[in-house]
This record gives sequence, C-alpha cells and structure tokens, in this order.
Amino acid sequence: MNQLVVKVAPALAAGCKLVVEPSEYSPLSSIRGGELVHEAGSYQVVYKNLNGEGRMVWEGMSRHPDIDMISITGSPHAGVAVAKAAADTVKRVHQELGGISANIILPDADFEEGRRSWRPRLQ
Repeated sequence: MNQLVVKVAPALAAGCKLVVEPSEYSPLSSIRGGELVHEAGSYQVVYKNLNGEGRMVWEGMSRHPDIDMISITGSPHAGVAVAKAAADTVKRVHQELGGISANIILPDADFEEGRRSWRPRLQ
C-alpha cells in the first residue's frame, strides 16, 4: 500500500496515466488501489494493473516507445535490467532499490519454515 500512496497518488494528481506491475508475491493492495481509483471516477485507461512475473512485464514496458518513464522499486538486479532495457529509448528511469524486505517471525512460529519460505525472495 505504501507504493500506492508514495508513487501512484502523486502521479495521478499530476494527470499521468499509469501501468502498475505489482510484485507477483503481493498483488492484492495494487489491485484494490486500482479499484479505488476507478470507484473515484477515473477511467480504466488512467490506472492499469499488469500482473505477472516481473521480468516479463517490465522488460516490454521499458522498451516500449510510448512509455515516457519507468519507476521501479525492487532489487538491484532488477534495477540494472530495467535501466539496460530502457536505454535504447532514452527513457527516464527512477529507481528505489534494496532487495531486502523485513520479516517478523513471532516466537510461536516455526523459525525454519519462516526462513525457508522467505529465502527464495532474496534471489
């Protein structure tokens, strides 16, 4: 939900059209955000969710000549790939990179199961 408030709301206020590709691990807040934008009276073309595996989505968007800017929040690996793909169209790219998300494993949880389920997302 933070991304919707910090990135999407100002872009909509400025009159920009958006294509949002949420994490394939947590798309629901972005989907709900799109519903709220549409319920508020915006046309479907103003805010579109494009769900799928990240690389397949942003690689095409980064190369598309009709897209003026890409803003990515993700891993350094994804940031480099987006910048390279966008270079041919001399597209502006804004990156917020880190690749580490905090997780809280409560005392009554199975620590090893929590570690196993979280670890693949670091790749």
